[in-house]
Amino acid sequence: MRRFEEKFTRYARNLKDSDSKDEKIKSAEHKAGVLGLMTELAYHSGMRIEEITLLQVKDVIFDWGFVIRIRKTKTDNGDRNMPLSYLAPKEFIIRFIAFWKKRKKIVSHIGLLFVQANGN
Repeated sequence: MRRFEEKFTRYARNLKDSDSKDEKIKSAEHKAGVLGLMTELAYHSGMRIEEITLLQVKDVIFDWGFVIRIRKTKTDNGDRNMPLSYLAPKEFIIRFIAFWKKRKKIVSHIGLLFVQANGN
């Protein structure tokens, strides 16, 4: 998972425009980190990419562990609660919780957990 982030960061450092190069690097590093989290979440949970991209901030629950509510799925039978604290390593959960807290400050409980390419 880290290999993708390193490759994306290397790409950002090779950008030509020196005035906005720092901004582009920060943006590219942020995107790489978010994509890495999404990829790891898919790996550890078995969630579909559509389910991950439609997750909302309110779908992350802390109650006797770390649970993700999955409500927008391909089929009606796909609605479920995913006990991620039992499925993912502690290091990933720590990074995911830190990301979730930052995102929660920005959008409160209403809004997508992972921002789409168009900014929504």
